[in-house]
Amino acid sequence: MTSRSAGYCRGQISCLNEIANGIGRLVGNYAWAWDASSRALRLARLGGNDLLTAVCKDTQAQLLVEEGRLEEALFEVGEALQLLSRMHGSIGPSQESLARRGAILLQLGNLPQAIADLECARRTQTETGDRLVLVDTLTYLALAYAKLGDADRGLATSEEALRLLEQIGFANYQPQRVFWHHYLILEMLDREPRLDYLRRAVEFIEAQASTLSRAQAWRLRTRVPLNCEILAAWEQHSQAPDSERRRAEPQAVQAVGLL
Repeated sequence: MTSRSAGYCRGQISCLNEIANGIGRLVGNYAWAWDASSRALRLARLGGNDLLTAVCKDTQAQLLVEEGRLEEALFEVGEALQLLSRMHGSIGPSQESLARRGAILLQLGNLPQAIADLECARRTQTETGDRLVLVDTLTYLALAYAKLGDADRGLATSEEALRLLEQIGFANYQPQRVFWHHYLILEMLDREPRLDYLRRAVEFIEAQASTLSRAQAWRLRTRVPLNCEILAAWEQHSQAPDSERRRAEPQAVQAVGLL
């Protein structure tokens, strides 16, 4: 509101995009997120700013992913990459969009192209020291390798993502995703201690929920697809025989009353 009243268009776009790709999406308020994203995109186009337009389209791609509209998401992120390819000095945003395309291709089952995009993004993000976004790139890359059948590389890459996440103080929009992907990889390989990573993913969701109102916390658990997957897996585990569940489930987690 301050940016708008001051006529600071770039600041207003940044704030709207943060609502869209940040808090609006993370708490599962997609109507709010889409409204903010649409307004940001209109402002960016009116200002003729290709960089901000690309960033806004990349955000819309992520929102489409959340809704399971993967082909539409792939188109949007492709348009973002085309805009960024015309510009100089846009390495950071272009590599984020490239990693986003890799993550979408992973979900569409195009594993070779997904790995190619994610590896390219990984190299650039490593060279530029962009550790905040590298975490997400690594966790998607790990899952892609595991699904392709390269178990050792998938596991090693996922462990690298976990180490990096800890090094940056878990400064990530959805740190639970990194632990969830590691759990999925261990599940594919039938290795232990996979439930420890599922438990950590649940703990991150509950830590986020503890900062919200009751209604927002409910939406966080029931409307955000990633969290729904994690909590469903945890609920399935919780219905295992008592002796098995108690062996794997620390007392602190049993006391939380997650579900």
